[in-house]
Amino acid sequence: MDENASRRTSRRGSGYIIERELGRNGFATVSLGVKDENGRRVTAAAKRIYVPTEERYDEVLKQYGQDGNLAESYFQGFAEDLDKAVEAMIAVGQKDSRNILAVYDYSKSREEDPLTYYFDIVTEYMTPLHVYLAEKGITTGGAVRMGIDVCEALTVCHGCDVVHGAIRESNIFVKEAVGKESLGFKLGDIGISRILWDPTDEAQDVAGPYLAPELYKGDNAEPASDIYAVGIVLYRLFNDLRLPLLPTCRQTPRSTRKTRNAAAAGERYRPCRGNPVTGLAR
Repeated sequence: MDENASRRTSRRGSGYIIERELGRNGFATVSLGVKDENGRRVTAAAKRIYVPTEERYDEVLKQYGQDGNLAESYFQGFAEDLDKAVEAMIAVGQKDSRNILAVYDYSKSREEDPLTYYFDIVTEYMTPLHVYLAEKGITTGGAVRMGIDVCEALTVCHGCDVVHGAIRESNIFVKEAVGKESLGFKLGDIGISRILWDPTDEAQDVAGPYLAPELYKGDNAEPASDIYAVGIVLYRLFNDLRLPLLPTCRQTPRSTRKTRNAAAAGERYRPCRGNPVTGLAR
C-alpha cells in the first residue's frame, strides 16, 4: 500500500480501550471498546481483520509453486482491494448514516514475519440481527421495518456505485427501541464481507444461501444481488428462520448445507423428522 493511502486512513486516535471480545471467526475478531467522555461511558465495536491466515498463506503459496514473491504480490493486491472497500464504506456512511453503521476510526498496518495485513475498524456498537433474533425474536412489524431500513441503506450505497455483496443477518444491526425512539436497523460491513468470503471454507458456508445465482457462477455482484439477499433475510424472518426451497422444518447450518448439496446432485430432499415449522415472524 502506498504512503498516501497510509496517511489517508490515519484519521484520528479512537481513544477506546478494549473491554472484552464479542466474537471471532477465521480472519477477524470483534471486541467491545469503551471510553469515558465527560463522565459518560461511550461504547464502540472494534473489529480487527487480519489476512492472510497461516492456512490461507500456505494454500496460495502452493498454488504459486512455492514462489514467495508471487504469493506476497497476491496478498498485497487482496489487501489493497479490502482497503478500497473500507474506504468506500466510510464514504457511503458519511453521505447518509441514518441506516448505515457509522465508522468512527480506521487504520491499517503490515507485519513482515509472518506476512500479515491488519485492518482496524471502529464502528458504533449495535446488536447484530442474528443475536437479537436469538435473544428476543421479532414482530411482523419489526421485520417490515428491517426491510424498509435496509432498502433505504442500499439506495444510498447503490447511488454511490457501491454494492454490499454479502447481506445476511450478521451484518444487519439493530437499534433497539428506547423511549420515543422506535426500533430501527442499520447495514454494516458494506463491501467487506464480499471480499473476505471464501466459498471453499466450510466455516463460512452460512453466507452461501444468501448469495444470488450470478455470484455462484462467478459473476460480479450487482445491485440486484443485494436485493436478492434482502429477500432471503425477509423470507427467513416471516418463516421462523427457514430458508426458501428447503424442507419445512427449522434449519441448522449443517442440515442446510446437506440439503443444498443433495439438490445440486439431483437427489430428492430428505423429509423432516418431527413437526414442521410454519408461521410468520413473532
